[in-house]
Amino acid sequence: MKNKPHQGKILSDYLHTKGVKVGEFAHAVGCTRQSAHRWFNQEELDNKVKKRLFGHFGINTRLFEPDKLPTQSELNEIKADIRKMKRTMDQLLKIINKANLV
Repeated sequence: MKNKPHQGKILSDYLHTKGVKVGEFAHAVGCTRQSAHRWFNQEELDNKVKKRLFGHFGINTRLFEPDKLPTQSELNEIKADIRKMKRTMDQLLKIINKANLV
């Protein structure tokens, strides 16, 4: 069975990708940094917390529906596929550019 990320981890990862620091996040939602870190460790976030996140950051609560999110291994496979596609595109562009120069 594949492990799905829990809601606190999803929140933490989301904020990290957006470049939001824990202190900034805590200040924006009106909690302490310690409370924010507790949220990051929770399997499931309370609905009140989700509403606060939506109100302050516009974070869609669907983000926290683990059944609709890919697992980390699925994400890794997608990233690997994207890297392969980029390499293929780079090779094709080189061939096209070489053909145009001749």
